[in-house]
Amino acid sequence: MTIFSNNIKVSDVQLSSTIPQYSQRAWTGTELRRSVGMQWYSIQFTLNFEVKNRQELQAFIAEYQQGKPFTLNLGHLSVYQGNQTGAVNATAAAAKGSMIVSTNTNNLQKGDIIQFTGHKKLYQIMDKTTTSITVFPQLRQAVGVNEVINYNNLQIEATLDVDQDFAMNIANVTSVQFNATENLR
Repeated sequence: MTIFSNNIKVSDVQLSSTIPQYSQRAWTGTELRRSVGMQWYSIQFTLNFEVKNRQELQAFIAEYQQGKPFTLNLGHLSVYQGNQTGAVNATAAAAKGSMIVSTNTNNLQKGDIIQFTGHKKLYQIMDKTTTSITVFPQLRQAVGVNEVINYNNLQIEATLDVDQDFAMNIANVTSVQFNATENLR
C-alpha cells in the first residue's frame, strides 16, 4: 500500500464510478439500456506538503507516472458503517463473469462496497440474502472457496492517469492534484 509520511497529507479524495452504457427510447416509449463494458472507479486526490518535503512527492510521481499500479486507502469510505461483524467468506467457488457469490451468514447491505482477497477490484452489493450476495460489476476474476470478502479498510489499486501535469505552486506550503483510474489488468 502507498503510505505517505506525516509530511504529506492526502485530502479532497473523490471516488466516482463509470459504467459504459447507452440507452435508446423505442417508439413505444420504453427505454432500453445496455452496458457495453466493465465498470471502473476513478479517484481524484490532492497531496498537500511543505516544499522542503517535495522529494517524497517527486519520488511518488517518478515511480508511478508510467502506469505502475499503486494502492491507496479509501479513508472514511473504507470504514464500514453497517451491521456486519466478523469475517465473511465465500462458501463456494464463483467463476469469472458471475454476479452471485455464496457466503456464510452475512449482514452486509445493498450498496456496500466490498473486495475479495484474491484481487483488488471494488464491487458493490446490488442484492443479497443471508447466504449470498449479488455484486456489480460481474466478477473480474474467479472467487475461491473460503476466500475472504473484505468490507472494511478498503483500498483501491489504481494507475495515475496520463493526462495530468503535476502542477505545483511555488510556495512554502503547496499541493498537487492527482487523477487515477482503478487498475483492471
